[in-house]
Amino acid sequence: MLYMYSPEQNTGKSILYEGFKECFEPSGFAKADSAIKNESGFNKELYGSALCVIEETNLAGTPGVYGRLKAWVTSDTIQITKKGQDGFVTDNFTHWIMTTNNRDYLPIDPGDTRVVMWEVPPFAGAEVPREEMLSRLKCEAPHFLRQLYRLDISAAENRHTLPVLLTEEKQQAMTDAVLKRDFSGLPEIALKAVEAISKMSLPWTGTATELCGVLGDWDGRLESKSLRSRSTQLGMQMKRIEPTLDELDIRLKIKTGKNTTYSLSV
Repeated sequence: MLYMYSPEQNTGKSILYEGFKECFEPSGFAKADSAIKNESGFNKELYGSALCVIEETNLAGTPGVYGRLKAWVTSDTIQITKKGQDGFVTDNFTHWIMTTNNRDYLPIDPGDTRVVMWEVPPFAGAEVPREEMLSRLKCEAPHFLRQLYRLDISAAENRHTLPVLLTEEKQQAMTDAVLKRDFSGLPEIALKAVEAISKMSLPWTGTATELCGVLGDWDGRLESKSLRSRSTQLGMQMKRIEPTLDELDIRLKIKTGKNTTYSLSV
């Protein structure tokens, strides 16, 4: 599953799947927002679909979503359930794309091997009007398909799939999931410190004031609190969060003295 997000508008997230859509018969494409969130299991739109798209749907608070995705993304078969009819099992042809402006709309479990998460960078270049772009893609679709059919994959074994890449965005999402799940007992200010430190380039050594400067608005109080106050609060949390950082494979060494220093490494 390709999970693309960007807080920016007009980055081309939607046009990607709209272009691929031209390679399928209408029945081969499905908007899957309702199916993935339906707790009753109704998912008739997925029957026979090769490309399933979830767009701007927050799945974070929906029970069972990740479990359904795990089954639908990689299983050889899929259970199709239509309202008022008996369900049946059929071959699973689905391939998945999710687009959103918010990274947190899809929780990623640590160790996930199904989702490729990618932050789409802001668009730079000459903008092509949407209708013109779709027209070009529609003209290109048969040539693209012809090239695919010409590929010799007879020597390939197992599933004909691309490897699931571990991007920086996905690693951070999995780290955040661990924090929310395993360390929810920490005060909010301590969790914010851990989250900010987990995104740093390591190794690093310095004082609490220097660390506060590197982390930026780690506590959301950059505009309302002085640097001294925020640095003091950060220093007070460092010893408390040491075991949590250790669980995330981040080593913290504290050297006390006139100016206490903190060394962070992996």
